[in-house]
Amino acid sequence: MVSEGLRSRFIGLLFAVARISAVSATATHARDANAAAAKCRFLPQDSGWPSAKEWQKLNESVSGNLIAAIPLGHVCHDPAYDADACAALRAGWVLPQTQ
Repeated sequence: MVSEGLRSRFIGLLFAVARISAVSATATHARDANAAAAKCRFLPQDSGWPSAKEWQKLNESVSGNLIAAIPLGHVCHDPAYDADACAALRAGWVLPQTQ
């Protein structure tokens, strides 16, 4: 027959192993989800970025409600780089009205 103390320690150990397994599984899932998310994001210069025709098709599917947003900082990057406009933007970047 197993003593009550030994039984309690064994059960405690089982719970500890279960918690470690759960934490490990959660961390693995989060890492895998982040890796998958990183692979599905594209920039306009990437080969996976939709073509103009694909964007038009998507826009038609939402009754013309897509908005072609131009980032505020576009003046600081090619092909629209403008040194004066970029300097002005950088100078005002910390102001709430700039954001």
